[in-house]
Amino acid sequence: MSDHVTQEDLHGLLSGSLDRERAREMVAHLLRGCETCRGVALLQAKDLRARPEPETEIPPALDAAYGAAIHRALRGARRQLKLLRAQERRQANVDEMVSRLSRLGTEGFLAAPHRLRGLPSVEALLQRSWDLRQDDPKQMLHFALLATIEAEKLDPATLGAAQIEDIRCRAALELGNAYRVSNRLQEAEEALGEAAERFRRGTGDSCLKARLLDVRASLHGAQRSFDLCFSTLDVVIALYRELDESHLAGRALITKAVHTRYAGEPEKAIELLQEGMSLIDLERDPKLTLNTVHNLAWLMVDHSRFRDARKLLWENRPLYEQHGGAVGTLRLRWLEGRVNAGLRKLDLAERDLRMAQEGLESAGLPYTAAIAALDLAEVELRRNKPAEAESLALDAVRVFLSLDISREAHTAVLFLEEAAKRRMMTGNVLRHVADFLRQAEGAQPVRFEPAE
Repeated sequence: MSDHVTQEDLHGLLSGSLDRERAREMVAHLLRGCETCRGVALLQAKDLRARPEPETEIPPALDAAYGAAIHRALRGARRQLKLLRAQERRQANVDEMVSRLSRLGTEGFLAAPHRLRGLPSVEALLQRSWDLRQDDPKQMLHFALLATIEAEKLDPATLGAAQIEDIRCRAALELGNAYRVSNRLQEAEEALGEAAERFRRGTGDSCLKARLLDVRASLHGAQRSFDLCFSTLDVVIALYRELDESHLAGRALITKAVHTRYAGEPEKAIELLQEGMSLIDLERDPKLTLNTVHNLAWLMVDHSRFRDARKLLWENRPLYEQHGGAVGTLRLRWLEGRVNAGLRKLDLAERDLRMAQEGLESAGLPYTAAIAALDLAEVELRRNKPAEAESLALDAVRVFLSLDISREAHTAVLFLEEAAKRRMMTGNVLRHVADFLRQAEGAQPVRFEPAE
């Protein structure tokens, strides 16, 4: 027999025209509890009363079994319908709370009606936290903290003790991820430890386990424990593939690519990015697709594949326009400037990099703007404007020294300052320092070694 019962099968059973052996197989299949076939049976059962009695008499045992199967199908369908309606109401509440958080921030949460509190609030706070991961890490962390507080108020008697632990595990692991994004790595470690304990007391859900390990791997990467990062991500990718979650497997491959680049293997990182990009779903997470394109193009530029990078950016310009936002547009302009510099179109490169540097500074991203200024300074050196290059470099040094940067980044900046003041600043020096500071952004850097 085929895997599922069709409407034609049920029509034949009801009319008495179906082969007797086939009928027995169908009834046995329904009795085993197949939810898909129960739904089909429900549709056919709606007009049972309108059908004439079958001309062929059905054996009593088969008739009784059939009646029991229909009863179970109806009961199961009603239960599924009730659950579906409850899920729809909950999702509507989550969507409403997300809208309130987007418009009103914390006030939207505090002033929310009672029906939106509890589980809908936890879901909405976590969703809003995730949405802000690239645009506002501070608010990402704020909403993740609120989600953990709200999760602690959930009633195990209502939702089930193990299910509550799953929810609290998810809130704790997303809090850990938010701490990681904010470079507060010790607090991230503590939050993930709490998440692991919650997982141990929960249902053992495979998707939740994969997500917990996914975030743990990213923390290993931020701590520069690359062997642990990669081995954990390999497990995560295998788990997602077993769960038929190709998009999430692709996202994990992209995470592995980012840390592979930090580990000093850019060519392998390019391969992993390309593999990950082939798996992710643009509609499901367009920002992830955009970031993958951007990182891939950036690595191509680092390896002098300027024409490949230019082609990739041109093909994906609509993606930047739709999902990049103001900062994404500036980062695109910055990357286009680096491409033009590589293609020796120095006037275009100067224009693009200056617009990017000034725009990033106005957007409140001084560290990133200062790195862009170093790229611009290198172009000015190539345009035979050493005084302009030195001025840009020293302005960038002042910005870096005004910020809370790591000890190693501080060493790199002081090296650049001395090179500029002593008129010993070369394009290689600028490129070396800029690359190091790019790597230091958002991760604990390796030891800085001055360029020769």
